[in-house]
Parts: sequence; C-alpha cells; structure tokens
Amino acid sequence: MKKCNMCKLDKDESEFYKNATTKDGLEYQCKECRKKLSKQYYKDNKDKVDSRIKNWHDNNVEKMEEYRKHWREENKERIREYDKQWRKNNQR
Repeated sequence: MKKCNMCKLDKDESEFYKNATTKDGLEYQCKECRKKLSKQYYKDNKDKVDSRIKNWHDNNVEKMEEYRKHWREENKERIREYDKQWRKNNQR
C-alpha cells in the first residue's frame, strides 16, 4: 500500500506508475491523480505541447515511417479485419 500525495488515499502499488528515480520506484501521485494533472497541464499549455509534438514529428520522419512499417507487419490480421468491417459498413 502507498499513499498518494494528492488525494491522500492509501492505494495498492498497482495504482501508481513506475518511476525509477524515486526511492520505492513509483510515482508520488496515483494514476488517477497523475492523469488529472496531465490533462490540466495540456489544457493550460496546449500551444506549447502541440508545438513540441509537431517539432518532434518533423525531426523524426524516418523513425515514424519505420515504426508504422513495423506496426503494419505485426498487425496484418488486425488491419485485415478492420478493412473487412469497414467495407461491410460502407457499401454503396
């Protein structure tokens, strides 16, 4: 059990994200509170976050292409099922 430093509730350790830099290897806030913090940060800094993401994508085009290629190879059946379902739902 670990106490969240935001909501002050005792929760199971599985309710916390991992963080190798902390003494116990877990974040200080529970997953629920951490998500709230992240959403609020994005809301307050939307332009800054979007700019950083766009900048990363622009500077890592090859890396993204390689990731997509690998993902498609690993998920052929999933893609096939999705396409089959899409065609079924979008017949003319």
